[in-house]
Amino acid sequence: MTGNGAGRVVIRQPLVLRFYVVAFFIFWSSFLVRFLLDAFCPIPVLMLAFGVTVAYRTVHLGVTADERGLLVRNTARTRRLERSEIEDFRIGDAPMGIGRGQAVHVLLGNGSVMALDVTMRPWLLRRGRAKLEGHLAALRSWLAPGNG
Repeated sequence: MTGNGAGRVVIRQPLVLRFYVVAFFIFWSSFLVRFLLDAFCPIPVLMLAFGVTVAYRTVHLGVTADERGLLVRNTARTRRLERSEIEDFRIGDAPMGIGRGQAVHVLLGNGSVMALDVTMRPWLLRRGRAKLEGHLAALRSWLAPGNG
């Protein structure tokens, strides 16, 4: 997570995780390409397209809070929210059936809640709760009146 004095908050996946996703995708796709070179079959082509999509979305997970609003790049969707649409942030259960994990959620004025996928942390990581609380504090500070 980064921030600067101008009221900007950026939360991204750790560089090591982004590198791992790219390396895994290259390794995984090399097997599919090898299979395609032996005999053409549409299944590996579809698997490769799916893999490209998942790898791209995973590497680009993130949240940017600045003067233009909150840009949320989740696994399935990218969305920009205006500051006026956001009521608060809170820590809650992680989406997508991650078991006992947690994530920061955005509470919207229309009553809906949206999880920030980049903040998901499994319950078994010791530093997970402290990192979540750090993200929560930074986002609440950005949202506070007078910061934008």
